[in-house]
Amino acid sequence: METLNENNYERSFNGIRNANRDRVLYFSHDEWNAAEWGNALAGETGELCNILKKMIRQMPSDPCISELRNDAAKEIADVFLYLDFVAAYLDLDLLACIRAKFNETSEKHGFPHRIV
Repeated sequence: METLNENNYERSFNGIRNANRDRVLYFSHDEWNAAEWGNALAGETGELCNILKKMIRQMPSDPCISELRNDAAKEIADVFLYLDFVAAYLDLDLLACIRAKFNETSEKHGFPHRIV
């Protein structure tokens, strides 16, 4: 069984979460409810999907692929950060959620990979 050790990335993951928590207070969104955080997450996900659509269709008016990749990178970050906001609002450890679901899916499909 292959395992990924969280110690390799936990500090950076938790560092992101701590900075993200501080930022939400700065923007005065600390009173948002779960639906508001979920709607913000959906909006960011929609923006990412729109960029991915442009990458596939490549209309003459669309930006070049390298620009779209850069835009996608920014939206992926936004999706992650808003997902962290949702998890924090629900008092869930995002890393624990990821670990549990990853391992559950690996076991279900017979994959040897696990996050410990």
